[in-house]
Amino acid sequence: MIRQPVLAIFVSILLLMFPPILSGRDCNNDWYEENYPEWQKFDKYLLEGASAFGNENEYVAWSLCADYNGDKKGLGIGDFLYLTRIVNNIQKPTNNIEPSYNGTLTIKDDKSVVRIYSKCDGLIGAIWIAFTTSNTTANPALGIGAAGMNFESGLYNDTLRILIYDITDAIDTDFVQISAIAYSYNMPKIIAAEAVGNNGGKIILSLNDQTDISEISENGNLPKTPMLFQNHPNPFNLSTEIQFSLPRNGPWTLDIYNVLGSHIKSFTGYARAGITKIEWDGDDERGQAVPSGVYFYRLSAGDSDSVKKMILLK
Repeated sequence: MIRQPVLAIFVSILLLMFPPILSGRDCNNDWYEENYPEWQKFDKYLLEGASAFGNENEYVAWSLCADYNGDKKGLGIGDFLYLTRIVNNIQKPTNNIEPSYNGTLTIKDDKSVVRIYSKCDGLIGAIWIAFTTSNTTANPALGIGAAGMNFESGLYNDTLRILIYDITDAIDTDFVQISAIAYSYNMPKIIAAEAVGNNGGKIILSLNDQTDISEISENGNLPKTPMLFQNHPNPFNLSTEIQFSLPRNGPWTLDIYNVLGSHIKSFTGYARAGITKIEWDGDDERGQAVPSGVYFYRLSAGDSDSVKKMILLK
């Protein structure tokens, strides 16, 4: 049996020799944790999606590893802001979760220009927004309300992703325009958004879509039937967000099943036309955690049913 003092010395030597492996934050396996190459890969993921990784196994590994802000959810916008500050020597890795607060994202269509506004209970340190851009051209730009922030965008597989962030500056709490997208033909449709406060706390975003719903339906800018999107993150560890879009106001039901077809949980509600978000914490109707595995979620709204697959990893 190894005596306790000897064991302590042995563990200390391991920590000195292999800190990246033992910390779990060497996501690109280069023996250096929280470095610029990792930041580059993360940045590419936010602009291109999962295709930024070489294969599905690499994506799964990163989704479990890249938890830089200690909220048990990898590859989030909060993780990106923390990593950006870490590599710029502004902040140290943490396991302390800052308080969250609420914010609203407003979308307006102004004659071939989609304008994006934010209003939040606290300063916004980073925000990521994704739009579908099928059969259209889209040219995004930084809004005056986010002047001084870093602005990046990427268009991949008909999905436009916008990233606004800064290591010290922030977007104000007032109602301000943070971006604009000039487009031709079909109006880009928002499908996902995520934001984090300047203090590192999660921002719970709600969507205020002020585009003309009847005009959108006639021009085909929103689907004529309900549209179910892929959950994010996927795979996920503790919780995941599921979004769907309704072409008109009405009731909806979202059911979750395991791979054997057994019913796990239901969400029901009545929503206005546009994007609705549901967060599933990996539990059943009794509130008990379900095991790792493949699950299916089905949206029923009107006469339409849509099904997608997701993966829970613990």
